[in-house]
Amino acid sequence: MKNKILTAILAFVVTLGFATVLEASDTQDWQPLFNDKDLRGWSVRCKPEDRAKTYWKVNDGCIVADSLGDPNHDYVWLMTDKEYGDFELRLKFQAFRNSKGNSGVQIRSRYDEKTSWLDGLQFDIHPRGPWRTGLVYDETRGVQKWISPALEKVGDAKPHMAPADLVFYYSDDTPAWNDFFIRAQGTRLYARLNSVVVRDWDGAGVLDDAVHQQRNVGMRGHIALQLHTRNELRICFKDIFIRDLDSVMQAYQSSVVGQNGMPKNIVPRGAKWNFGSGALSSFKGWQYTAYWDDACRVSVARRQLPDRPWEVVSLPGYERTENLNRGVVGPISRGFGDSHEKVAMGISPDGFIHLAFDHHGSPLHYRASKLPVALDPAAHVWRAELFGEVQDHLGGPAMAMVTYPVFTSDDQGMALYLRMGGGSGSGNSHFHYYEDGQWRINSEAASQLIDKHWSGGNGTVNAYPHALVMKANRWHLTWCWRDTPNARTCHDLCYAYSEDRGRTWKNNVGQTVADLGGRLITADTPGISVWPIPSGTRYVNGGSMCVNNEGRVHVLMRGEKGTPVYFRRDATTGLWTRQASPASGTLITGSGDQLYLVSEEGVQKTPARDFGKMTIVASWPAATFEDCHMGVDRTRLDRDGWISVIGQQGKTVSVLDLRLE
Repeated sequence: MKNKILTAILAFVVTLGFATVLEASDTQDWQPLFNDKDLRGWSVRCKPEDRAKTYWKVNDGCIVADSLGDPNHDYVWLMTDKEYGDFELRLKFQAFRNSKGNSGVQIRSRYDEKTSWLDGLQFDIHPRGPWRTGLVYDETRGVQKWISPALEKVGDAKPHMAPADLVFYYSDDTPAWNDFFIRAQGTRLYARLNSVVVRDWDGAGVLDDAVHQQRNVGMRGHIALQLHTRNELRICFKDIFIRDLDSVMQAYQSSVVGQNGMPKNIVPRGAKWNFGSGALSSFKGWQYTAYWDDACRVSVARRQLPDRPWEVVSLPGYERTENLNRGVVGPISRGFGDSHEKVAMGISPDGFIHLAFDHHGSPLHYRASKLPVALDPAAHVWRAELFGEVQDHLGGPAMAMVTYPVFTSDDQGMALYLRMGGGSGSGNSHFHYYEDGQWRINSEAASQLIDKHWSGGNGTVNAYPHALVMKANRWHLTWCWRDTPNARTCHDLCYAYSEDRGRTWKNNVGQTVADLGGRLITADTPGISVWPIPSGTRYVNGGSMCVNNEGRVHVLMRGEKGTPVYFRRDATTGLWTRQASPASGTLITGSGDQLYLVSEEGVQKTPARDFGKMTIVASWPAATFEDCHMGVDRTRLDRDGWISVIGQQGKTVSVLDLRLE
């Protein structure tokens, strides 16, 4: 117990120090919009009768708007001389309790000298009702209403529309300044206030519609700070920096895999059926993908890298229909799926392609290629006959209750994770093992690593792994516990590792605590919980984990407040550190200390030692992933320096490729 407490204290101390380091400015690609001395690069825009007034000025290194005691004015804006399209903006603002006026940050806007009006979009800042900060009001003539959320009247905005964990500071608080971050990429608008996401909205069909095109706003224009008409306001701005994404973006390549993706609305309730773990993978210069198609079958596709055409085959012998036995977990899983049942794919080092699909407390559905077709792809015509029949076993006993298959492989063998023996809050974790052409660990008893029984809660839990990563002869596993089907019963960040290919497992401090198929890990096992997180918060299962070449473990997931948090384990000391993350997505390790964060918005990079100092590498259209969960090829970057993601829009399945290293 003393060791556990000491570890937690040390981790907390290290986290505080680490967070302090991160406050230093990352100047890469960022340019100051304000020189701390004067308003050079800015100009005041207003009606003629207000031009002689000095509402906007510089004081003590801050831009100050001050109309306290003088409400007799119209709108007065402080606007940048330059205009921007895609950008990231960060600034600090200070609000005052005795100031009841309204302000905001206007973007992609354009001033009309004839009418003294600034058309464009505004991220609201509203000191007298802080919950409104971050809502987007469209000042464009012909619109002039809230567009995110979409509301007809100003008064229709209500406090419940703000994030429950929103934080707003006044000048007499500690800290006295608010951090405001805005990203505009294409039609996607994103904003954070004090690390809490206050806006994430795709304005396709709004920002680029005929009204905005006529005014030449919405997609490109100036940035401005606002003093609202007839308002008494005092507000200060400082540390204003911009990153012009138009100048830092790298180009990506796009290819269409097929026009046969399973439609999201194939059943009335709809679901994002694709893509599962490993659904996009590379092996020996070729890339493979597997997904549900519009014939309710599994389609498997391949191409020779970097850019040869895709070949697609739809596999007969299994179709998703209403009358299939899809399991016993609940009424949805017994019907036509609920998107748990994505296709998982793995390629073993001997060149066989393995598929597992349609699981939610279901019998195992597994099939593999009959031949090692991935060893010499050019020698095999791509056709359905290359794949064997669907099986409910791995060469051993039949498996009756399976969920969440995940394949993980290296140059020696391949593991298959399955949750078995129950559903959410009451399931066991199993790792089957494939080597030299056969499943050597292939039964429920021999493959079990984590047991659902424990002494707390209602007596059972289940583990939700982030990932199993095989790196330098060590297997790393991180997960959270979940007590019941209610996602709010998730708790704790847990970690274990194996140095003998999964046969025995050690806790965070190196003590052997489990043997596969024998002594099992439970929620009572000492040294497994590396960061206590209580049940009943917005912390939920899901997330991403990767390990770099030095053995540092990196985890990105949703924290107690529902916002992204990042954890790192030091490979030498075993100490864990934690900090807020500016974004969520899939983490992938690059060369050296580099981490890449891949999301439906694009790719960002950050040094692991200064996690959070994000540089956007590329942006891609969010519509690519409109009808799916994005899949990432986690194997390609190490092999050829590229990263690939897969998405589905309508029935079109596409892969986007980006060269990183």
